[in-house]
Amino acid sequence: MNGITVFALTMIGIGLFIGGFYLFLDFVNMKAEQSRKERELREAQSQHPERHLSDGTS
Repeated sequence: MNGITVFALTMIGIGLFIGGFYLFLDFVNMKAEQSRKERELREAQSQHPERHLSDGTS
C-alpha cells in the first residue's frame, strides 16, 4: 500500500473512532437525562399525589 492509501485509511479510522465515541457519550448523556427526569417526576408525584391521579382522566 502506498502512503496516500495508508493516510486515507488512517483518517477514516480516526473519524470512525471519534464518531463512535461521540455517539457513546450522547447515549450516556441521554440515559442520565432520562433518569433525572424520572426522578424529578417521582419526587413531584410523591409531593403532590392527587395531581398525577387526575392527569389521565381529562
